[in-house]
Formats: sequence, C-alpha cells, structure tokens
Amino acid sequence: MSRSLIVVDAGCDVPNGILQTESVAVLPVRLVLGGEKSLDLRNPLHTAEQLALLDQARPGWCQTEVLSARETLDFLHEQLRTLGPPILALHTSAQRSKMYDYMRRAVSTLRSDPLTEAVASRIGVQDSGASSAGYGVQLIDILEQRQRGLDWTQLQRRAHNNTRNTHTFTVPSKPEFVAAYARSRGIRNVSSAKLLATRLFNIAPILYATQTATRVVSRRFGTVRAREVLFAKLRRVITEERLFSPHVVLSYGGPLNDVDFMPGYQNLVGLAQQRGISVHVATMSMSNAINLGPRALSAGFLAMQEHGNELSSHYY
Repeated sequence: MSRSLIVVDAGCDVPNGILQTESVAVLPVRLVLGGEKSLDLRNPLHTAEQLALLDQARPGWCQTEVLSARETLDFLHEQLRTLGPPILALHTSAQRSKMYDYMRRAVSTLRSDPLTEAVASRIGVQDSGASSAGYGVQLIDILEQRQRGLDWTQLQRRAHNNTRNTHTFTVPSKPEFVAAYARSRGIRNVSSAKLLATRLFNIAPILYATQTATRVVSRRFGTVRAREVLFAKLRRVITEERLFSPHVVLSYGGPLNDVDFMPGYQNLVGLAQQRGISVHVATMSMSNAINLGPRALSAGFLAMQEHGNELSSHYY
C-alpha cells in the first residue's frame, strides 16, 4: 500500500470515520457564526450543534473564511513534521475557494527554501473542481486506489482525471442560502431571483455541478419530491452501469436519521447493494451547509458522461 498522505479541507463531505484515518489530514476552515469565530475541525458533536443553529438562521448570519496563506504554510509544516512526504493535497474547487491557491503558494515557498526544497518536490496540489459530496467521492476513490497500491505519481494522475469526471447534484431546502452564495461569488448562471421565487411557491430546484459550471437542471413541487427525483436519477446511473468508481456519496445538512425516511432512499440502497456499489452517507460540513443551506442534500459520483441534461425541468 502507498504511504502517501492525503490532505483535504474541511469542506470534504465524507463519513467522519474516513477523515479520522491516519492517512488523511484535514485543513480547517474558519467559521463565523453570529460574529463569533471558530475553526471547523469536523467534530461531529460540534457540527450537529452548529447545523441546528443554522436551521434557525438567515443567510449571512453564518459565514466561512479560509485560513490565510501563512496559516496554510504552518499547517503544511506540521504535516511534514509528523508524517512527512509524499503528500497529495486535494482541495475544494478553486472556483469556489482560495484554499487551493493558498496551498500552492505554501508549496512554492517550501520549494524556494534550500532546507525544504527536497521534501516539497514530493507534495502535489490538485484542484478537485468539486465541493460537498462530489469532493467527498473523490477522496474515497483516491483512498481506495491508495489501498490498491497506486504510488504518489499515479494518485496525482487519478485525482486529475477524477476532476473532470465528478458529478454533484444538490437539493437545497432553503434556496435563499444558495442565492446569497451565488450573489456573493458573482455566479450568474444560478439566478438569485429564480431561486428566491422557488421559495415562495414551494418549488425545489435541483442543482447540477461539474468542474466548469453549476446550474439548475430541474424544479419540483416540494423538497420531498425533488429528493425523490434525485434518488431515481442515482438508481438510473447505477442500473446503466455508468459509474467507473463503485461509490456514491450523499451528504445531508441535518440529522442523518432523516435520510433513512426520504422517499426513494431505501430503494437506492437496495439496488446499490445488489450491484456492489457503496452508498456513503455523511453529515454535510458546516462550510457547505452555510452556502447550500440547512437540510440540503448533496449527491456525488464519478462517471464519464454529462448527466445534468437528463433531468426534465418540468414541474411535478
């Protein structure tokens, strides 16, 4: 088995046990909750408490801040002291966060120092091009390939390929959070006005994200129906054997017990078991829940084809 250390940031949505393995290090994100700052260290109890607060909050009450370039460099120094290279740093989409850029700067600083130049040459930085469950499924795939014996160079190549083959769907329960996030980032292809209108008429959007864009691909009457449509989409992907990694990640910004009772979920799990596909259910990280809204449901998988166009935009 390769001994490569995988670094991810706190926005990587996977079951918490995966983040606690010795082969994974988590770069924290700073949370600003009602003006009070804290580090998101992906503590399950803290996340549950914070999600409950977020459920009662308005957009803007909670925000995220990435660690500075200096703090990122300090974090990298600590990983080198404890475990050493080789390191593969896989980060939230560079379009959505500065963490990827700051990690690249940190590695560049190490490479310019004669004392750390050699170890820095064994640190690779990869933009995942994804977030939430899509980011999570990339980590799970890389860890599986690492277990199979892929070396550091091969893992970098695999991570690069995964970037363009990651598909993420999201059903927000409070679209005003997504509208606020899109407005703050200048994302024009996610219309704030339309997202807010869906709230007024109980119309739930289904968002589809790839490396290059995020867009609304479908709308359904009610969040329950939208989630059911998403589960049906995942069953179709599994049935048609489109996955090239046998994993689907679901992340949810609320109590995970809720997922068990969502229409269509048990059918998805049953089919996945028959086909040898693992469905990983994770609590959504606070950094994602702040942007997508409380009780948002995200699904991520790796596949070759475009998938957003298959969902009808009709209301039903």
